[in-house]
Amino acid sequence: MPAHPLPAALPRLVLRSLAALVLAFGALSGQAAAQPAVLIGEIRVDVSPLREKGVGDYADLLRTSLERALEDRFAGRLGAGGSRLTVVLERFELRGWGSGESDDGPFGFGMPGGGSLAADELAGVATLSEGGRVLAREPLRVALPPGQSGPWHTPDFEQRRAVALAESFAGWLARRL
Repeated sequence: MPAHPLPAALPRLVLRSLAALVLAFGALSGQAAAQPAVLIGEIRVDVSPLREKGVGDYADLLRTSLERALEDRFAGRLGAGGSRLTVVLERFELRGWGSGESDDGPFGFGMPGGGSLAADELAGVATLSEGGRVLAREPLRVALPPGQSGPWHTPDFEQRRAVALAESFAGWLARRL
């Protein structure tokens, strides 16, 4: 059976059509990337749902940490007269360290690399609005293992876990908006 190169086997019309599709796709993706990002003039973090659930001082810590992290993540998009980014935090949980759930192995014998499967969580909804019109609405939930926040035996371990959740939330939100 004689071997023929693939391009010679395809009619010129098919090759031209494929080339046109590739160029069209490139033009469309270039237009999407060229659209300017929405300017953000104000960032608000509402922790009232957390207060109602009895989160206490963590509500203030989450609000200030998330505001700071959002300002850092959206620094290139901040400006007077822009839209408003409002984040309403609805759920916050710090799970128990060593909660009995583990990824230690099939029998839970404390193999190296093991740790708790219970993850800390922060969830809420971000709304980008301008002049009473909603431009985007993004529900978001982040989960992190407690051990990601450093040594558990230090007095500020739980606060560091809360700050890590706020920073992760801001990072994911910046990717999505």
